[in-house]
Amino acid sequence: MEDVSGYVEIFVPVSPECMGIVIGTGGRNIKKLKQETDTRITSCNGHNVERESGFIVTGTVTNCETVREAIRSRLDNATATIKEPVPQQFVRLLIGKNGSDNFRGMEKECSVKITWPKFSGGEKHVIFDVKGLRSNCERAREMLRANLKKWEDNEDKSVSSMASGSQTHSQFNRDMYLYLIEEYFVQTLYKD
Repeated sequence: MEDVSGYVEIFVPVSPECMGIVIGTGGRNIKKLKQETDTRITSCNGHNVERESGFIVTGTVTNCETVREAIRSRLDNATATIKEPVPQQFVRLLIGKNGSDNFRGMEKECSVKITWPKFSGGEKHVIFDVKGLRSNCERAREMLRANLKKWEDNEDKSVSSMASGSQTHSQFNRDMYLYLIEEYFVQTLYKD
């Protein structure tokens, strides 16, 4: 919104976990940005206002856009660790054969490092850590979520085909046998 003085107010959304990256230690980053651009920058956490977390920037159009780009650049070039829960039934699909196929491809394509804790198999979700540049981590997260959606859709189709009787007994046995073998190897790989 622009007022008669030529100043505008824009909102730059930033996720709550990234606010500190923009603000900096003791507010150093945000103070420097205010001085360099002659703008007023106010943070909002999303809880006490009717918008998501981020920054309200007031100043000239050019200066406000400079602040927006500086914030985006800082976030894109910041290293981050994103924690992404993966339902237990899909962990073996993400890890792939020999513990590497799918997630190694994501690591290579997105230039990130993906790690996970040892797990017993009884957890509902396993939390995977995706580490790297924030923009690369976000891309890896989207790839992971797309794979999870695909796997969930395939699981739903498999369950419905078994329920409708369209899957033969031998197909079901073969699928179950392959599943049990994969489970055995996953359990063997992650024994303490």
